[in-house]
Amino acid sequence: MRHSLFFKLFLPITFLFILVIIAVAVVTPELVRRNAETDALETAQRTVNQLKTLRAYYVKNVIKKVLGKGGIKSSFNYENDPDTIPLPATMIHDLSKLYSGDGTTVSLYSPFPFPNRASRQLDNFGRQAWKTLSSNPNTVVTRIDTIKGEPVMRVAIADRMVSKACVSCHNSRADTPRTDWKLGDVRGVLEVDLSIASALARGKSIEHTLLSVILAAMIIAYLILLFIYRKFIGSRLKILLEVLQNISEGDGDLTRRLPEGGKDEISRIAKSFNRFADSMRNTVSRISEITRQLSDSSSRLAEINDASGAAVHNQGSETNQIATAINEMAAAAEEVNRHAAEAAQSSAETDANTQTTQHAVNAAISDIQQLSSKLEAAAGTMTQLQEGAQNVGGVIDVIRGIAEQTNLLALNAAIEAARAGDQGRGFAVVADEVRTLAARTQKSTEEIRDMIEKLQEISGKAVDTMEQSQQQAGHSVTQASHAGESLNSIVQSISSVNDINTQIAAASEEQSQVVASIDQSITAIKDLSEQTATHVTQSGNLSNDLAGIAAELQIEVNRFKV
Repeated sequence: MRHSLFFKLFLPITFLFILVIIAVAVVTPELVRRNAETDALETAQRTVNQLKTLRAYYVKNVIKKVLGKGGIKSSFNYENDPDTIPLPATMIHDLSKLYSGDGTTVSLYSPFPFPNRASRQLDNFGRQAWKTLSSNPNTVVTRIDTIKGEPVMRVAIADRMVSKACVSCHNSRADTPRTDWKLGDVRGVLEVDLSIASALARGKSIEHTLLSVILAAMIIAYLILLFIYRKFIGSRLKILLEVLQNISEGDGDLTRRLPEGGKDEISRIAKSFNRFADSMRNTVSRISEITRQLSDSSSRLAEINDASGAAVHNQGSETNQIATAINEMAAAAEEVNRHAAEAAQSSAETDANTQTTQHAVNAAISDIQQLSSKLEAAAGTMTQLQEGAQNVGGVIDVIRGIAEQTNLLALNAAIEAARAGDQGRGFAVVADEVRTLAARTQKSTEEIRDMIEKLQEISGKAVDTMEQSQQQAGHSVTQASHAGESLNSIVQSISSVNDINTQIAAASEEQSQVVASIDQSITAIKDLSEQTATHVTQSGNLSNDLAGIAAELQIEVNRFKV
């Protein structure tokens, strides 16, 4: 029963009713209490307002008129004196006694009572009400107490002095407790006590009635829903269950159909089931046909697996031979790679040595070019020296001519001195000295001329030697340039050889990698061939299993009536 659809369908409704009952049981007492308190407060306020209205009317239309004529006075002790009428406060106390009854009590009290009520003591609520109303006269003080076993609503309202006559009376009486009252002061507290027991009892009765109605409604709803379920849902679900059990546990009759009358959910389920049964019938027929085809395909697959096994075995043998050849090719490629690496290393060393020689030749060419420049400069200097020596020879010729002329002049002077006799003797001595100097000058000039001629001869030879050295240096520069160009050609050739060796090494390395890759591929192919052989064997086993499954599936399909 717990697992039936009825239980699952109506269990939430039961929970809902239970929640409603709990809510009513919890909320209703609180609402009843609040309504009772509100009604009691409104009743108390109306009662106080009525008393204040009566007192105002009494003061205006009785006290003023009676006291104004004289002969009659007002006092709290009016009952035994026919010429005395009650004070307004006494009237309130008397009316309070008249109001008492039916659970309602009205009282007027103050911390400043007249002597006739001086013995009365205020309780805790009275003191609290006076304290609150003295500071805030417009508020209302309430509290619920239990008095004589019944809940009582106590309502305290401020009693203020609202007329000058009240103020004057209270301040002028001989027995007044205070004489400083002012208009608007709180003179006392009007308290109305109302029993709310009957209101709470009525609320409790309403709560019980409401709970009874809800419970009755729940029972009626259960009965109606149970009737609807059995009439329109349960019986049709029972038919659906019988058909499904017949298909799943009985003879598998897929030709049975459910009644489709109506447009509700169960009718739509019946229509959907009938379409499903049609689809299932077609599917089972198709599965039966596919099962027969599957059985035939399994037989052909077994034959193909046998042929594939033989082919895979042959492929494994061929793959082993290819792997052996690839290993030999890999060894040869490794040897070529090693020789190419050695050739590349030798070429690199030759290239380095050639580069060093080229640098040395370039340095020699530079030095020879500098030497040629210096020889050319030295040749120019020697040429200038030769030209200077020739110029000095010209100067020597001039000096020699001057010395010869000086010698002739000295000779002529000596002749003239001889002619002069003793007077020309001193001049003759001077002329003789001049001739001697001229002779020495001429001799020195000859010596200098010889030296200049030798210097010119040496300078000429030096110039010739410098020119030959310059020519030889130029020839050396030309030869060194040719040698540098040859070395450049050698360097370029070695670089080309080095590049070729590098390419050969790279090609050999790439060939080794390709061979290794081929070897790996052949190994992978070999492994795949072995796996394929294993898979072919497994496929053959699976083909046999598939044939068995097809036979079993055919048996299961034959269970259904289509």
